[in-house]
Amino acid sequence: YKNANSKANYEFPIHTFLIERERKELYADINQRVDKMIKNGWVEEVKNILAQGFSQKIKPFQSIGYAQIIKYLNEKQSLDKTICLIKQDTRNYAKRQITWFKKLTGTKLIKVQSSDKPIALRDKILTLVPEVLALLVFFIPSLFVNPENVMGSESKTYSYALSQFQQKNFHQAALLLRSIYSSTSNLVEKKRTSYLLAHSLAHTDKLNESIQIFQESIISYPEIEDYIRFHLADVLLNSGNAKEALQQVNIIHKKFPKTLLLTKSNILLAKILIKDNKFETALTILNAVEQRISGFSARSEYRSYLPEVIFLQGNLYQNIDKKNKAYNRYRLLHIAFPTNQLTQQAKEKMKKLAKAGTINIKPLDFNEYEQRTSELIRNVKYQQVVNEISELLKINHSLPINFYFHLAKAQKGLRKRNLSNAALRKFIEHHPTHSRNQEALFMIGRNLWNTGYYQDGLKYFEKSIKRATKQKLANQALFFIGKMHEEKKRYSQATKYYKKLINQSSGEYAERAAWQLGWMNYTIENFKKSYDYFDESVRKYPSGLFIESSMFWSAKSANQLNNVNLANQIFKNVNMTFPYTYYGIRAGEINPDNKFSPEIVNDEEQIHPAPILSTDEQFHYSRGVELSATGFYKDARFEIKKLENTTRKNLSGIIWLSKLYNHAHAYSDTMRIMQLYKDFKTKPREKELSQAFWKSFYPPAYAKIIHNNATILNIDPHFVKGLIRQESLFNSTVQSRAGAIGLMQIMPKTGRVLYAKSNKGKSFNSEILFDPEMNIQLGIQYIDQLNKRFNKNKTHILISYNAGPHNLKKWLKRFRHVNDPDVFVESIPFPETRKYVKKVLRNYGIYQTLYPKNP
Repeated sequence: YKNANSKANYEFPIHTFLIERERKELYADINQRVDKMIKNGWVEEVKNILAQGFSQKIKPFQSIGYAQIIKYLNEKQSLDKTICLIKQDTRNYAKRQITWFKKLTGTKLIKVQSSDKPIALRDKILTLVPEVLALLVFFIPSLFVNPENVMGSESKTYSYALSQFQQKNFHQAALLLRSIYSSTSNLVEKKRTSYLLAHSLAHTDKLNESIQIFQESIISYPEIEDYIRFHLADVLLNSGNAKEALQQVNIIHKKFPKTLLLTKSNILLAKILIKDNKFETALTILNAVEQRISGFSARSEYRSYLPEVIFLQGNLYQNIDKKNKAYNRYRLLHIAFPTNQLTQQAKEKMKKLAKAGTINIKPLDFNEYEQRTSELIRNVKYQQVVNEISELLKINHSLPINFYFHLAKAQKGLRKRNLSNAALRKFIEHHPTHSRNQEALFMIGRNLWNTGYYQDGLKYFEKSIKRATKQKLANQALFFIGKMHEEKKRYSQATKYYKKLINQSSGEYAERAAWQLGWMNYTIENFKKSYDYFDESVRKYPSGLFIESSMFWSAKSANQLNNVNLANQIFKNVNMTFPYTYYGIRAGEINPDNKFSPEIVNDEEQIHPAPILSTDEQFHYSRGVELSATGFYKDARFEIKKLENTTRKNLSGIIWLSKLYNHAHAYSDTMRIMQLYKDFKTKPREKELSQAFWKSFYPPAYAKIIHNNATILNIDPHFVKGLIRQESLFNSTVQSRAGAIGLMQIMPKTGRVLYAKSNKGKSFNSEILFDPEMNIQLGIQYIDQLNKRFNKNKTHILISYNAGPHNLKKWLKRFRHVNDPDVFVESIPFPETRKYVKKVLRNYGIYQTLYPKNP
């Protein structure tokens, strides 16, 4: 065996290290480890497995420890004798392993003492191997710790193995997971490790070994047995064992009627039947799946399986020589899922079928084109929309109304506002009395305003008001007319339109107009009027959208009027009433003597009891917890989503759900449910929410990675967290419409430049940006560059990060007379960038408040 292995031709160097410890110490540690495993419930584990009906003769029960415990349970020996025999057999096994490794050619002996620290051990290894792998350097220290500390070190190693798995470094993950599996005394960690190891082996084409470990996990990991059986069935099918795969799927359907894997397992069942040439039966199953998931909402996760189902149906119809039905299935993909990766394959199959000459080719009707175009718009395929609608216009004098609006939106998305207006004018020409004329006129006016055609823009806004069918749109047009007059310094005209809007409406744009009157007068240094307008806005809309902003600027106005006491009192009120808002935080910075402290209001340790779960809820809860722990976050989120449907949405329920979602890295779901609760609480009362609420709403996600990278470059980690929360809601897999990737939304072009500086000689792939650690590292590098360029001015850094350095340069020149940082932020021309700066600075302030001791 040894000789055969020594001749293997590996593509990488093999290094074998033998850590030689004092035998007495080694044996003492073995004894201590066995005692700990017994104390942690080893005997109970075996009892539970046997209670599920498994035979005492299965292979795992023949191994050291389990074999002796079986004898004890059969009353063939006492527990003391059982423990003694386990220790003895384990010591003998260790002795044999040491002897075997010593005989291996090239084995390097490293003598160690119990006093050796991990770093010292690492250095001993490095002296023997000049270019040792970083993986080994990381892993070795965790092997030599006192057994009392083994839980913590194993947890770190498990986390590292999990990160390797998530980065798709399956070979490295498997190496680490094997070591953890064979050495850990933590039974919970052991079963999680086995699940990950089975997946890693499947990804490295070690299917037989993967199958074996999945089969063993069925016994040891009942919390996710349906998932284990599903993946086992998948590996069995890939290994050519369709019969056993079918057995596993049937067990899932029979034993787990509540499983959320029903759709996926039925698709897998269809694939198994296809392998067995049972095409008609497979079609019946897929048709039932399609009917079931088509009933879910358009944004349901279940509908994401539809393209695969439709594609498989097309293949099956081809197999049974029903070519027209096959063609229609592929055609449906072209219509309903134009950007799905399977659609391109479907198009190729359609071409081949069409060449056969027996296909009834049916052109798309307007409804089908509209469905396809809507989906293309949703996926930001603007040029494709323009091309396809332009072709339709060549052969049709007039199109249904939605096509003109789709074309206008696509042209606007391509920054061709003149062509967007052309599409809208064509709509008005062909549909002069349609109810959406007001909308078209409004959109034309907005495009003209944004491209600098003020007079024309005003005319179209006025026309849209006269054609009003929707009052909200008319109010918005009135507000924009006021803004246009304000921009042209026609202040009396602007005031006229703002007041008209306030008098005739009580909605959002009336509130905006009330605030804008105060702001307009502040910018022209009429501080008495600005104070009066802001104060009136506060009294008129005490629970409005702009209440804290109006209070803040009334304080700034009072300051300008030299009424310092009044200003300080208002600043204090803003900070104490709205401490978790941008303006509340700014007020606290301006007037720090009476700054809000959350400890005064809430006890950080306030108890929020978990709900009492039904049997069905417990089923999904246990799966959500375990799938989160093993890094299968998408599956975990699915299970938690099911829990959300039945959980009472009081404060305790929301916090309980948020913790589950955060552990599953489903931070966007946490934000969603907590934002709903916060809005229900109302803005003036949100300060009453406990710290537990706010810490879930502003989680310390990726804290260690952020801290390690940020502190090296002297950047505040809280600032980075605040930016990430706004950029991606801590979703490492997100990709924006513009192509920005990952946690810090880095464009591939920027990522390539940053990566080249810190990873010289290594090739760059944009997929790297989906890795949280790499994304954070590169994002912080970019912030460091901006820090140096803009002298650590956080507002300037954020403007540059969001809108680009070129826009910041323009605005610094345009507002060079502005010395007040609050006025500068309020003057940022792009609404999106202005909101972005405020939100990130708000996030930053909240993180500083919630986590004063930066991790």
